[in-house]
Amino acid sequence: MFLWPDEISRPLSALQGDPIDDFVDRLNYVHTVSLLIFFAALIGTKQHFGSPIQCMTPAHFPGTWTSYAHDYCFVSNTYSSNVTAPITNGIAGTATKQEIVYYQWVPYVLVIQAFTLLVPKIFWNFITSFHGLDIRTIVEEAMKLRSMKNSSDRTSQLTKIASFAVEYLEYSHTRVLKLLFGGCFFTTFYILAKWLFVLVAVAQVLLVGAVVGDGSFLWGYHMIWEYTLGHTWRTTGIFPRVTFCDFTIAVCCIVFASFNL
Repeated sequence: MFLWPDEISRPLSALQGDPIDDFVDRLNYVHTVSLLIFFAALIGTKQHFGSPIQCMTPAHFPGTWTSYAHDYCFVSNTYSSNVTAPITNGIAGTATKQEIVYYQWVPYVLVIQAFTLLVPKIFWNFITSFHGLDIRTIVEEAMKLRSMKNSSDRTSQLTKIASFAVEYLEYSHTRVLKLLFGGCFFTTFYILAKWLFVLVAVAQVLLVGAVVGDGSFLWGYHMIWEYTLGHTWRTTGIFPRVTFCDFTIAVCCIVFASFNL
């Protein structure tokens, strides 16, 4: 069973129980972020403490050369090619070379994605703390109305919530905020935060398309379409399982010659 460290699980648990957000908001900045961090940690651990790549080296390579090939080919960009084409002089043909630049950067891209998904929530928390209105308390008090069956209790609860909101609106707004937003400060920034969620989602698609795909916004759709047609990585070149790596090893030779005079 995988257990999150307390430094990660405690903030995520607090976010998950935030009453001012709905399920879609929590799906963005809690559940998706948790999945991205989990896979980033999993892949990063494999890369840094395991064997992220397996190279098929010639049989005469000593162990040091094989280790060098593994390290060099992982940190440098490999390339895909037609695996059924003949390899001449130990080098794959250059006609269909397609450089693969993303495998070693996957955990870092996942961390960037996780952070960008938190940006709208960080922005909204800053707005609520800056303005000074405790929206969470108001929402929590309003949620208690669901369990109240007595009409007098509901009326008393509603009166308390309304009084708190009215007092805040009367005494907390500055002239500048009234002039700029006309009493719609929270409404304006709440809508802005929602649109920020949309912009972040679009940025996620563009980021993945730029790093893994061809830069097209519809790259993911094209990839799924290729796989539904029965095409595999051998024909599409998407996430290839077999790639090639070219490198040079300098070999020092000493030649002994015998001469008869």
